[in-house]
Amino acid sequence: MSPNAAAPLLLAMLACLTMWSAAANAQTVYKWTDKRGQTHYGDRVPPEYATQDRELINRQGVTVGREEGTITDEELKAQKERERIARIKAEAALRDRMLVTAYQSVEEIELVRGRRLDQIDSQIQLLKLGVDNLVARHRELVKRSNQFKPFNDDPKAESMPAGLMEDIKRTESEIDVQRANLDLRIRNRTEINDQFDADIARFNQLRAGG
Repeated sequence: MSPNAAAPLLLAMLACLTMWSAAANAQTVYKWTDKRGQTHYGDRVPPEYATQDRELINRQGVTVGREEGTITDEELKAQKERERIARIKAEAALRDRMLVTAYQSVEEIELVRGRRLDQIDSQIQLLKLGVDNLVARHRELVKRSNQFKPFNDDPKAESMPAGLMEDIKRTESEIDVQRANLDLRIRNRTEINDQFDADIARFNQLRAGG
C-alpha cells in the first residue's frame, strides 16, 4: 500500500481512537465507603450501600458530581421529626420576640386579657340568651301541639296544623346548634385565659434573662 493511500486510513483510525478515549474519559464511576471505612470504586453501588451518599468520579479521578442515597422509612421518619422540632422551636422563638415587643409589663398583658375576656363574656351571654329564647319557644310549641291529635286523646281534638311539627323539630335543631356554639365559646374562653397565663409566665422568664 502506498503512503498516500495509507494516510486517510491512518487518520480515520486516529479519529476513532480519539473519540473512544474521550468517551472513556467522559464515563464516570461511583465512589463509596464500606462498613469498615474502606473506599471503593465501581460502575455501580452494591445494594447494601444504596442508602449512602456517593461521589461521581471520572476516569481521570476528578469528582464531577454527587448523588444522594435512598432514604429508609426510619430515616424519613427521623427527618420529619427533626423538622417538626425545628418548626416548634422557630415558632416559640417568634412568639418570644412578639411577647417582649408587644408588652412592657405584666400589667399590660393583664389589661389586654381583661378586654379579650370581656368580649368573649358578652358573646357568651348573648348565646345563653339565644338558647333560653329558643327553649321557651320550643316549650310553647310543644304545649300548643298537645292540643291536637295525635297528642290529644279527646275525640273532639283537631288534627295538628300544617307546619307545627316542623317548627318544633326546627327549633330543637336550632337549640342543639346554639348550645354547641355556646360550649365552644366557653372552651375558647378557657383556652385564651390559659394562654395568657402562659404568656405572663414566659414574659417573666424572658425579663429575668431566661
